[in-house]
Amino acid sequence: MKDEETTVNPPSNFQNNLIQQGTVSMFHVNLQCISNKVDMINAFLADKKFYDVICFSEHWQTEENLKLINISGFSLANFFCRVEKKQGGVAIYVKENLMYSSLNLNEYNVEQTSEFCAIYIPSMRTNVLTVYRSGNGDCDLFLVNFENVIAFLLNKADKLIILGDFNINFKIKSDSSYDIQNLLMSFGLEITINDYTRITSQSSSCIDNIMTNFSENIYRVGVFEPCFSDHRAQFISIDSDLKVVDTNQSLQRSITSSGLQKLKYALASTKMGFFYDSNNDPDVLMFFLTETYNNLILKFFPLKKVRQTAKITPVQWFNDELRSYRANLSLIKHIADVTKDPDIFKLYKQQKYEYNRQLQNAKKSAYSSFITNSNNKPRDCWKILNFERGNTRSSLVQPDLSPDEINQFFITIAENIITSLPTINNDILFSYRNYPSPSKSFCFRPVVEDEISQIIKSLNNSNCKDVHEINSKILKETHQIVLTPFTHLINLILSTGVSELVKIGGSKAYDFVSRVGQLIISNGQALK
Repeated sequence: MKDEETTVNPPSNFQNNLIQQGTVSMFHVNLQCISNKVDMINAFLADKKFYDVICFSEHWQTEENLKLINISGFSLANFFCRVEKKQGGVAIYVKENLMYSSLNLNEYNVEQTSEFCAIYIPSMRTNVLTVYRSGNGDCDLFLVNFENVIAFLLNKADKLIILGDFNINFKIKSDSSYDIQNLLMSFGLEITINDYTRITSQSSSCIDNIMTNFSENIYRVGVFEPCFSDHRAQFISIDSDLKVVDTNQSLQRSITSSGLQKLKYALASTKMGFFYDSNNDPDVLMFFLTETYNNLILKFFPLKKVRQTAKITPVQWFNDELRSYRANLSLIKHIADVTKDPDIFKLYKQQKYEYNRQLQNAKKSAYSSFITNSNNKPRDCWKILNFERGNTRSSLVQPDLSPDEINQFFITIAENIITSLPTINNDILFSYRNYPSPSKSFCFRPVVEDEISQIIKSLNNSNCKDVHEINSKILKETHQIVLTPFTHLINLILSTGVSELVKIGGSKAYDFVSRVGQLIISNGQALK
């Protein structure tokens, strides 16, 4: 059946004009291999920061390889990868400030015929489905699976957005286009794209589309030239009454200079004369010291909302020269689409290859300069490596053991090992006769304040904190104020035995105490 006459709108920034602040925006494009287009995708997103969800069809990757792909500022939310056949596959990426959950559609997936993946966005109360059907796939089986997937998703949420490549030309009246339109209408879903999404020198077709059951007055749709695919991308933008949850915002306790001054003054005003009573229990003194720190830290360093930085490229390598090159590339593609001149399509392909090469060179040059000028080369090398190897957000697995169970394991591990060993001769006289005495021995001597001060100063600077909110910075800033009672407490522990709190505590103060055991031996030398 002959294609309709092609009318192609000129390339423009119309999607920028349609997509406004206070909207949730997403787009779909058929990639035909994502691995050789990552730089072009990231360059595109450098100027299009308003997208929240990206849907790709035909990523052509295995599961292992797809997880290594890093789209700047986005996380891989869900995907389907072929196992038996090559190519194909679908994937959904979400911006790192968008809360989502992935949905399992494995029972409906058939390689080449019906390839699906979906996510649920709770802040929108909406499911998002990405679809790919190969032109060689069974259309009847696709329609059956597609119907089942839609029913499954609408049973979970009232609203649904479908983005994908169906390889059914929606611009032509055919049995396949009628069947899919009737299916969608039965669920109250509307086909929204009526523009050409794939244009070659031989044909023009609308085989990619977006379907939804949102009211027409709250969304806008369109197509645009992404300059990294032979398909035109399709986008949808939905009005702002559906808020996006900002998961990049967290509560943090910032250690400020003014707070430290207040903490020092409060510590200096705390009465600690009772530390030197002869009948004091080390556990009681340790508890008093850590609780004093904890209460003052909570008072002078309150929790505040802090915006975390998304995982974006550590070096901004996309520049105006590359931006201009891409604009010219888009213009060449538009001329090719209108004229259908094979030579212009060939020129576009050559220029797209050259554009990708220039992107790679610009990135390499920027990374090289970044590392060369760095004052901490290993750290900054790891920044680049972690970005390029595709570290993505994932849900953390909660441990099955409680903190008390973990502590108890390490407290009793020596005893458990001893009891598990074979029975040996416990006769003391036998041991004296058969085992030589140690050639060296040691005993602890009392420590002095200067030694305690030096150890505290040697602690590494770290933002890590214990259950009492104490970190090494706070300890180093305030130790002179509590140095005398703290030194007395250490000597009390050395003379009476290590308290239970020290054994199981895990605080910076407790960590410090554990180091004292290596500090002094009978000859007065410090062991590090």
